Amino acid sequence: MLRIGLAFVLATVTLGLPLRVHAQGLDLASVVLTESDVPSGLRLSRDHSGAQERNGAPGYQVTFEADPSQVGPGSGGIAVVMNLVALPSDPVAGLDEISQSAKQSLPGTATDLAPPAVGEESRAFTSNAGFGPFAMTVATTTFRRNGVVAGVTVMSAGGQPQIEQCLRLAQIVDSRLMAAGNRSGT
Repeated sequence: MLRIGLAFVLATVTLGLPLRVHAQGLDLASVVLTESDVPSGLRLSRDHSGAQERNGAPGYQVTFEADPSQVGPGSGGIAVVMNLVALPSDPVAGLDEISQSAKQSLPGTATDLAPPAVGEESRAFTSNAGFGPFAMTVATTTFRRNGVVAGVTVMSAGGQPQIEQCLRLAQIVDSRLMAAGNRSGT
């Protein structure tokens, strides 16, 4: 049942993030999270990772999943980490759009948090939902840096939303975006 709940949340979050982006020469795959960045026990889901093309323009997403047998219901253990990066033609509007879309796609009611210290502008929110006897908590951070809009979502099996973990992962992506901007002179 937990796997069905995770699949539902993953599908709604992924499908709910429309991208209007254009190519700007940045290799998006070089700035997303890697397996060594995420908590141990999470593995790359090749089915939910890779280049995103919507409206003829690129974005990139990586998804890391825990073995459901290792994340007990109500344990608070991290079940899924997702990271999406995109190059919208208008990064300010793109950040608003990705944040709104992510909020609307999550089960339960999103609770806004204070903007975290990441990117040039950022948003953060949490959500809680139940799937029968199982509970899911979600922490999401979205931000923009050097024309790129990025989002990190951490889903856990109940417990408190993994806000600190989500911010830590977003800061990793942000540092890669800053380095990429410094190399390209932007």
